[in-house]
Amino acid sequence: MYSRRAYLRLVGTGVGATMAAAGGASAEVERLPPEAAESGSWGEREPLPVLQSDAGGGVLDGELYYFGGFETGTGLDAVRRTLVFDPEADDGDGWREVEPMPRALWAPCGVASERKLFSFGGAPSNGPYGGENPPSDVVFRYTPDDGWTNLTEAAGVRCPYPNWGMKGAYNPDDGLVYCVGGGTNVTDRESASNHGADSRTPGTFDESRIWAFDPKRETVADPDLARMPEAKRWPAVALVASGGRQFLHAIAGRRGGAGPTASNYRYDFDRHEWSEMTPAPRGGNYGTTDNPVVDNDVYLSHGIFWSPGDDLSTDIYGTVCHQYDPEEDAFRRLSSPRYPRTGPVDAVIDGTLYVVGGHVKRYDEDGLHECVEHNETFSV
Repeated sequence: MYSRRAYLRLVGTGVGATMAAAGGASAEVERLPPEAAESGSWGEREPLPVLQSDAGGGVLDGELYYFGGFETGTGLDAVRRTLVFDPEADDGDGWREVEPMPRALWAPCGVASERKLFSFGGAPSNGPYGGENPPSDVVFRYTPDDGWTNLTEAAGVRCPYPNWGMKGAYNPDDGLVYCVGGGTNVTDRESASNHGADSRTPGTFDESRIWAFDPKRETVADPDLARMPEAKRWPAVALVASGGRQFLHAIAGRRGGAGPTASNYRYDFDRHEWSEMTPAPRGGNYGTTDNPVVDNDVYLSHGIFWSPGDDLSTDIYGTVCHQYDPEEDAFRRLSSPRYPRTGPVDAVIDGTLYVVGGHVKRYDEDGLHECVEHNETFSV
């Protein structure tokens, strides 16, 4: 186990990458779990009416919200567009467009509480790569009655650090939102790392922090609650229970320019300690990252999976589905989805997992981000 105090003594020494390799969380070896006897079933619902990927999302009143992200192109053309999907509507009537978010951002962290939807951070068009458009620390709130409110402008509320590719989950038991990791700006903060890179290149730094936000008071409750043993972006974040206690998992993801990680870290809220659990079957960015939990099991699907040194092509896109049982600390393979992609919005509504949108990067076409419209569902 790793306590926050012990980890603070090691920050800045490259411990994140070292521990990942020593603990078997390297992306270089694929660990294939056994296939489940009952593997669930995939279906399709009404596709996105427009193409945008790496959006934020959340569920309010049984409806899925899909906001921000970028459109198809060789750049990263961020949008403000906000869409809502009603799973109870007939196909053809499920999607509607509502008020756009206050600023065009891609890879914002979307989290919904009981009555509000929040957007934390995100990167502007063509940022943060190149250094001219750094990631943001803004906080927006949405309600169906009032639309979007820029809490940063209205009340001075900000994320503790600039971010994109940060992930989060709402805990109804204590009423707090927990935000985890994410890419960040070029910085000397002890909580951030560029994973041993020689340069200070924009886009290579990640954060290790978990921080807490109070959606009722609309304030940061704890800017530095805990720090993961390695800094990473796009982790799959999941709130689960085991042995009668509650834990937060940060599974797989990416470490800046150092490449993918399969690490699976569990944070104990009671003991304020980290445990290194069974690594994910594959290292990289899963598509389902926003608390994809059904009946206390975590469902990880889609994504990009590769090893350092690989030639990047569409071959790194995987149509996979892995179930993680936190009680057994074990993964199982489930039936595969149909469409390869990364950067979708995922949400659980009435026990069904929705995986919406995303893109495929065409490396041989000048890095074209080809956004897709797919709206797949997984039923356990």
